[in-house]
Amino acid sequence: MKKLMLMTGITVVLDNLVTFWITGERFFWNLYLALPLSFEGRRFWFTENFWTILLSGLFTLAWICLVLGYRFKKSELFMVDKLTLICGIVELGILTIGFLIEFNKHYYPIPLYLGEALKQLFGVAVTEELIFRGYVSNCFFPYVKNGRTLLAVAGFSALLFALTHIPFYLYNLPPGTAIPWGELLYSRFAYPFYVGFIFTLLLYFKKDIILLILLHAGGNLISSLLTGSVATLCLLIHNILFLFLIYNIFRNNHIFSQFSKEKTISENGLK
Repeated sequence: MKKLMLMTGITVVLDNLVTFWITGERFFWNLYLALPLSFEGRRFWFTENFWTILLSGLFTLAWICLVLGYRFKKSELFMVDKLTLICGIVELGILTIGFLIEFNKHYYPIPLYLGEALKQLFGVAVTEELIFRGYVSNCFFPYVKNGRTLLAVAGFSALLFALTHIPFYLYNLPPGTAIPWGELLYSRFAYPFYVGFIFTLLLYFKKDIILLILLHAGGNLISSLLTGSVATLCLLIHNILFLFLIYNIFRNNHIFSQFSKEKTISENGLK
């Protein structure tokens, strides 16, 4: 267990270091500028941020598969069911309606939406879910014996996921800028921790990482592209869907009722 925790920790640290290296290395910037794309093409379809995120994610996945010898198994990660299809349709509906309203308000060019969708889906959601849930969380599932250990695994995985959102955020603050502690603690730690915790539970019970990728990309797109009341309404629907999934986790799985019984027995024993 300790060795596994060490290896997952090293993987997460490596992911951050590679991100910083790609961002700071002029070779990658020159390579990005050398792409045969117009200014609009770079801005909408292949942004520098997309380049950084995708490369660091792919490097980390290569480390996991080739160096650590880990295999992403269908039976553990890709058991797609009706719930995934329903959630995917709901997310697509939310985003489509939100984008249509936003487009009429601001007249953003369509490629902006498509380029951001590609970045959030493939650069962020796919790579982060495969790394943090497909590898980190799934590695610890064999050690789950009851509700208590499952919550511990979810907490550890969520902590690693949340911590990775902090360094790059601080790195990109303008020089001399005071650290916005409120935003840092909420949007860069507390909220990613919450998402990582629930996503780990969803993966444990549903064995469906596609569901997590859709939820991850959908939430990010709402936050990054929509504004004002449109964003608020879409996020509300998104979070209602999220709460529905959480309710189903705790209602339909005996491991938590067993956890409650263990707790009651333990308390009665102490008395």
